[in-house]
Amino acid sequence: MNASNARDSSVKVYVGTDPRMHKAEIALEYSIYKHSTVPVDIVWMDFARGGLWADWNIGREHGHPYAGQGWATDFSCFRFAIPEANHFEGRAIYLDVDMILVGDIKELFDLPMPSAVLIPSKGFDVMLYDCAAFKDRLWWPSIEEMKKSGARISDYGKLLNDRGMLAELSAAWNCCDGDGYEPATTRLVHYTNMRTQPWKPYPDVFDYPPHPRPDMVALWQKYYDEGIEYFATNRKP
Repeated sequence: MNASNARDSSVKVYVGTDPRMHKAEIALEYSIYKHSTVPVDIVWMDFARGGLWADWNIGREHGHPYAGQGWATDFSCFRFAIPEANHFEGRAIYLDVDMILVGDIKELFDLPMPSAVLIPSKGFDVMLYDCAAFKDRLWWPSIEEMKKSGARISDYGKLLNDRGMLAELSAAWNCCDGDGYEPATTRLVHYTNMRTQPWKPYPDVFDYPPHPRPDMVALWQKYYDEGIEYFATNRKP
């Protein structure tokens, strides 16, 4: 396969993350590669990595998730920049970093799209975009406008909902902390409760009681351990 054909057949994935999520990134990235049947191009949306993700007004200082003001996380609204970041072309997937794939991400990428954006029944933690649907939409803010505005997820959600741009993803693509987990059908596990995330990224913020599902902790640990081994020989640090 030549380089241009490889790019054309790859799945573009944007991941919201922050500097404390390195362990989560390893587990997620490895889980994507392990199950994917096509090349995957991952963009880490992290303010500390700079580029498009630097200098956003998040309404508070970085490093204080769920502080009661501003964005809930340091990357909350980066996800809404994806159509423009993807040049208003093709499809793109958004994922939170606190996830692992247990199925082929190409299945998500290839889903029928009755609307411009597919999301779970609760929230915007997984998104499948038809990026071209946002081209020349005067009601949709540019990235530069987003950076300055301090707008929150609910603001963007209202814009999308009011214009009929949203449709629902199957629950298989957002199993939250093991709720409803079915090995035969679940495709993505989301460690959404920040107080019980197995890698404990914010010990100065959360007290980290035990996760209510030890099997989900073991599942994440398995992907993390395999990821450490895989990336030791398959990728630069």
